[in-house]
Amino acid sequence: MSDYYCWYQYYFAGVHKSIKSDELRYAQGHVHGVQPTAQQWEGLQPSLYANVEAAATAAHPYPGNATVLAAAEKKTRSAH
Repeated sequence: MSDYYCWYQYYFAGVHKSIKSDELRYAQGHVHGVQPTAQQWEGLQPSLYANVEAAATAAHPYPGNATVLAAAEKKTRSAH
């Protein structure tokens, strides 16, 4: 049986660090072509924003939610 996970990943150039949101298990079992829903992606945004903000420094302040979301990559994986 497989589990399917999704998360956002953002490269914060100012601090030279890739930062990810929480991971969400969006499907379980053997499912072909399953993808996270828009609501599931939206649910991950607060953790992405919080994690990027935590990495910000005085020299490299938090770039703002819109900037972070526009540059973030949507990632998925399966685990067996």
